[in-house]
This record gives sequence, C-alpha cells and structure tokens, in this order.
Amino acid sequence: MLNAAIVVLCLVGAALHLGALAMTLAGMRRMRRLADVPVAEPVPPISIVSPACNEAERVSEAVRSWLRQQGVDLQIVVVNDRSTDGTGALLDELAASEPRVEALHITHLPDGWLGKVNAMQQGCAAATGDWILFLDADTHLAPQALRKAVGYAEAAGRDFLSVLPQIETAGVLGDTVWNLTLALFHIANRPWNIPDEGSPAIGASGAFLLVRRSALEAGPGLAWLKLEVADDFGLCLLIKEHGGSAELLCGAGEVSLTWYASYAEMTRRMQKNFYAITGRFSLARTVVQGLLLVAAGSWPMLALLYSSPVVLGAVASSQLLLVVNAWVAAGWSGRPRTAALLAPFGFFLVAYMVVRAGIVGHRSGGITWRGVLYPADLLRAQQRVKL
Repeated sequence: MLNAAIVVLCLVGAALHLGALAMTLAGMRRMRRLADVPVAEPVPPISIVSPACNEAERVSEAVRSWLRQQGVDLQIVVVNDRSTDGTGALLDELAASEPRVEALHITHLPDGWLGKVNAMQQGCAAATGDWILFLDADTHLAPQALRKAVGYAEAAGRDFLSVLPQIETAGVLGDTVWNLTLALFHIANRPWNIPDEGSPAIGASGAFLLVRRSALEAGPGLAWLKLEVADDFGLCLLIKEHGGSAELLCGAGEVSLTWYASYAEMTRRMQKNFYAITGRFSLARTVVQGLLLVAAGSWPMLALLYSSPVVLGAVASSQLLLVVNAWVAAGWSGRPRTAALLAPFGFFLVAYMVVRAGIVGHRSGGITWRGVLYPADLLRAQQRVKL
C-alpha cells in the first residue's frame, strides 16, 4: 500500500510540474509584451508620480531614464517620503535643473495611512496629466516605453495598465527565488483573465502602475487603499470594482529595475509582503505555507528511498520540467537563466522567507514599513487584497 501511494504521489508531482510548464507557455502566448506594442502618436499628457524613501543611490539614474522618454508631454512628481539620506537634496537638484521635475517633501505621516500610499496620494494631487503613472523610484524605462503603454491602453480601452518589469540580478539565491516565482506565476495568477470584466482576477507590479485619471477620480480614490499593503494589486482591484478595465503586460526590454541586491535584502524587505498579503497577518498561516513549500521541495527525495523505475522516472521528469519552466519563464521576462538550474532548491529558500516573515510579524505585532510599525489588527481591518 505504501509503495503504491509513493508511486501515485510521484506521478501526480510530475503531472503538476507538466501543468505548470504548460500554463507558463500558455501565459506567454496570451500576455502582451510591451516591447511588441507599436509606438503610438500622439498620446495624452502623462504625469509620473514616484514615492521615494531613502533612494539616494538609485533615484537620479531612474529619473534620468524617465526624462529620456520620447514624444510625450511629461510631468514628473517625485515625492520624498520622510527620507533620512540624501534623497531630498538630490530631488531638489533635479527639480532645479529640469522644469519637468517637481520635488515634493513629506515630513509627517498622517494617522491611518501607509507611508507609500500617502506619498502616492500627495503626488497624485499635484499631477496634471490625463494619465498618472506610479513608478518605484528605481524603475528604469526604455525611451519609447510610455508612448507604447499609454497608446496601448488608449487603443485597448484600458483604465489601468501594469507592467511586469525585467528584474535585474539579485545574486544567485535571489535569482533562484525570482526564477521559481516566474515559473509558478501563470498557474497561480492566470493574468490573462485580468481584462475579463466578469473575472475576479487582479494583478499588478508596483514598479509600473498606469491609471487613467478620470477612472481614478470616478471611484473613491487612493483613500480606499490607505492601509493596503498590496497597493499595486489594490489599485487594480479599485479600478475593476468601480467599472474600469485592467490589464497586465510583460515589460522585458522596456521596464526594468534591480529587485534586491541580495537574498538577505530580499528576505528582510519582503517580510511585510509574506506576513501581510499572503500570510494575512497569521503566524499559523505562514507556517503552514512554509511547510507546504518544504514539502514541494522535499517530495522528490522519496526517490532515494524507493528505487522503482516509475518513481525514479517521475521524479527526474518533474525536476527537469521545473527547471525547463524556470528557464523558459526567465527568458520570457528578460532575466538571466542560469539560476533556473537551482529552481528545485528555490522552494526551501522561499519557505524560509515565509516562515521568518510570520515569526517577525508575530513578535512585532504587525509590519514595519518605512520606519513605522503598523499594528496587524489595524491593517487587517482595512485589508482589501486577499491572495
């Protein structure tokens, strides 16, 4: 009986990895690539709003890439959100040398708001464009990216358009995590369903959030998301729930950023995401998720205990399919493929991140973001995005 159960488990595991690869290939066909979108001319005025907190090492280069946008009527509002480094001074220098750049400085966080969402709100209030593009302060744009994105949104009738960026290297372990994430992205999110008005599917990347101003103003606005940790998914949800149309595109070659410099940095900074968004502020939930990830990475070891040709074949096939999936997904998103070879090990790396996030969040009683501790009970009561 045990032997039969092991055989079935291994065959099911191989089938799941085959399904994940098939879903990745289907997603690659069904998701538009921004690089393939024709350049539109003319496009309506665009305002970039970028919340920046302690981004002195990255913001100048990113803003210069925005200023190189071709054929657009562009306003850039960079919001210095209580930075303690040289971000504010750099932004003032940029604003003094370039009339399209405005620097706003936030020194006080109002009660009941997350710092980033408040900075988005303040920047939005200063924006004048027909379209508002929320960008992370380290996001880089190719010269035609804005014309393509706004032109596509106008032609397709979208009110919200997000772009999955090309993530630059984060070290071998960080790359392993990201490539595994990409391999499972399509089967977990079904992003091609986002434009379907009847589908609850939502998806976005905070690196690039383009929203039609009139659609944002037709609803409750960013105040609806003032305590939403998943502000990117939340903005997509906001637009869809109030009658708008949304879509997520692949941004390889057009939109890029360095995600994190290392796995250690990724682990620290993603703590709020795993505890708040996927963990829903529950230690038990994060621990269970971590154990499931460990199980996903560990079950192939059954082959070491049971030498049936069927088991060995199923295990070998499943691991090969996972690596191929991560390899294909990395290439599709413009990433280095080498770390795809370590994709099976990625389950353990993510499991550690998830469980650590739950422990840190449980001990602190919430999440710390941009220097502020937000109690879990406060955030849970306002949480709209539940993945």
